[in-house]
Amino acid sequence: MFDFVGPAKKSTALGQEIAVDFSDALKKSSASLSVAGRSQIAQALEENRLSTQTLYGAEFKLWFAKKLTAAAMVLGTLEPDGENLNVTVDCYNVKDGKALKQFKVALPLSDQMKSLIDTPADAGKDQSAGLPAPGANGYSVPICVYCPQATFTEMAVKNHTQGTILLLVVVGTDGRAHDIRVVKGISDGLSESAIEAVRSWRFKPATGPDGALAAVRQNIEVTFHLDISSH
Repeated sequence: MFDFVGPAKKSTALGQEIAVDFSDALKKSSASLSVAGRSQIAQALEENRLSTQTLYGAEFKLWFAKKLTAAAMVLGTLEPDGENLNVTVDCYNVKDGKALKQFKVALPLSDQMKSLIDTPADAGKDQSAGLPAPGANGYSVPICVYCPQATFTEMAVKNHTQGTILLLVVVGTDGRAHDIRVVKGISDGLSESAIEAVRSWRFKPATGPDGALAAVRQNIEVTFHLDISSH
C-alpha cells in the first residue's frame, strides 16, 4: 500500500494518513489478505538502499511492487473540490501492470484534512540532506572500484530509448550507494536499470577533514547509448 498522492501528484501528510487508514481497512476485511503497509514498504526501501522519493511515479511503484513479490498494487489520488475531497483508488496486477479495478469516493473536507493536505509528506525527515558534498571542505571524492554497466531493457531497445539518467545517492562508509533517488529519469525501464546497477557498485569511501571515512551525497550519471546499427 503506497501513500496516496495529490493534488498535482504531490506527496502530503494527508495522503500518508489516508493510505494508512485504507491499508488497515483492507487488513480487517479478510484475515487471509496480506497487505504491505507503509512501515513494511519503508523497511523494504531501506533494505534495498532506496529513497522514498524514488517511488514518485506509478512506473517505479510497479517495479518496486515486483521486488516485493506482491500480487496487486493499490494507488490512490486525492483531489479537493470545494468542501469535498475526491479520492480515486486504482488496483493493478503487478505481474503485467494491467488495471484490475477502480473506485471513487467523495469525503467531506475537514479543517484538519485541509491542514494535512498542505503539509509535505514526512516533512523534515530527510536525514541525508545535511551530509557533505564530496570534493569540498576537506572531503574527498568516493572512487568507484566495481562499476558494472547498466543494461538496456527490451522495451528501450524496441523504442530506441536512450539518454542520461541522473541519480542522487549517499555513498556510505561501507562503500555502497544508499538513499538512491532519481533526479532525472528515462522511461522504458532504463531508470530502474540504472538504479539496479548503482546498487551493485562498490566504492572506496570518501574521507573527511580528519582523515576518517565519511558518508557524502553525490550525483551519479548513468548514460545509455544505443548503437542502432547493431539492433
